[in-house]
Amino acid sequence: MLLLLPVAVAQGQMQPGFTEPLSQRFFPPIGPPGSQRLTLTPFLSLGERYDDNIFLTPSPRASDFITIPGAGIRLRYVPSRETSGDFDYRVGGEIFARHSDQDTVSHQGELRFASQLNPYLSLNVSDTFISTTEPQQKFVSINEATGLRNISQQSRTRTTSNIAAGTVEVRPTERVVVDLLFGYSLQNVNVSQELSETQYSIGAEVGYLTDIARRSRAYISYRATFFTFGENGTTALNERSANFQVHTVLAGWRHTFSPTLSGDAALGYAITQSGDPAADNLGSIVGRLNVTQQLRDGQVSFGYNRNFTSGGGVGGAVREDALIATFFWKATPKVTTLFASKYALFDFLGEPVVGNAEAHSFLSLRPGLAYQILPLVNLAFYYTYESTDFNRPNPKVSDQKFTLISQLALRESVFLSLMYDYSVRHLHGPAFTSGLQDFSRNQVMLLLTYAPTFRF
Repeated sequence: MLLLLPVAVAQGQMQPGFTEPLSQRFFPPIGPPGSQRLTLTPFLSLGERYDDNIFLTPSPRASDFITIPGAGIRLRYVPSRETSGDFDYRVGGEIFARHSDQDTVSHQGELRFASQLNPYLSLNVSDTFISTTEPQQKFVSINEATGLRNISQQSRTRTTSNIAAGTVEVRPTERVVVDLLFGYSLQNVNVSQELSETQYSIGAEVGYLTDIARRSRAYISYRATFFTFGENGTTALNERSANFQVHTVLAGWRHTFSPTLSGDAALGYAITQSGDPAADNLGSIVGRLNVTQQLRDGQVSFGYNRNFTSGGGVGGAVREDALIATFFWKATPKVTTLFASKYALFDFLGEPVVGNAEAHSFLSLRPGLAYQILPLVNLAFYYTYESTDFNRPNPKVSDQKFTLISQLALRESVFLSLMYDYSVRHLHGPAFTSGLQDFSRNQVMLLLTYAPTFRF
């Protein structure tokens, strides 16, 4: 039975970056793995959606009926306690009844693999990929700086996002641990007011196990992150200040206080390198503090992070101070609740590549509830509030999204889902001419999914 929860929550991997519940991105159900080494779920889906504002404009608004075929696969591989792999892929189409020029295909994939190859070597990799033209499905998790790309998120143009990370851990001695760190991120947008961005990072962490049984460690790490940008259309790109690097050194302690409580605290320094003097040699104290409490049927986590990032759609080096909190709890066998929030301050320390962007603040609140009414019927509710406060004279942007989803298991492997979604955006302050507009939007979707599960 599919619980109507974000993918990462449903898999029991609740982290500060869990996926927003968008029903068009749902993968089908998969049962408990039990003792099976391999669980495979191919699926086919077909649905119809009514959208009363497909271009997210104030007035006049264009409405349409959209046929949404989809197909994909879910794979779970657990050959041993030390190794696990997950792979999800979905391809979906949108066929418009009256706006055939908007017909499109979207892709979403997710890969995770972790393995203790031997007592001295382990590997952990992950990758998340999204390519879509649907405006409100262009971000993956709450820890992304979505407040820096509001324009591309209100445009029916293709956005491609890919976020990958990897760690190779080596234990040369019983207490010494060496991690090789890799990261990659791509944001490719097709709007003239924003920059596309690619970043990759490489680094190392050397740790000493203060408690071998609990794997608590003191560590020092170094990471170099490289940011590159590309212009779209008429974007006024300042080539000298577009690309930059960030070098970060941290010293910290990762400790397991009890079987259910763990924490990670680190403090260090970061400095930038750039061809533009305004963005070169910008230094700042950075750090992080994360605490995770496992509940009997859930998890609570809280984190603070200060680091350098980019200005997203406008480029430039930015210092981000972010607070992230998440809560997931299966209150009863039939009721599951979740909540995620983020508050971030973006301080543009150098000159932005595009326009005037000295400071931003971003707030996101996402509560949700899933209720299994009957053994074959599920109901879920999600609400999202996001607020981005630009520096003046640009306006403050407030977004709200309400989603209600019901699902009925018609028979084994056959599911019928009905969704209602309401979204609204308000701009506060002076007029803005770069593409942001007030809008409201209603969507109703009926989706039939066939998803047989095979266990080996």
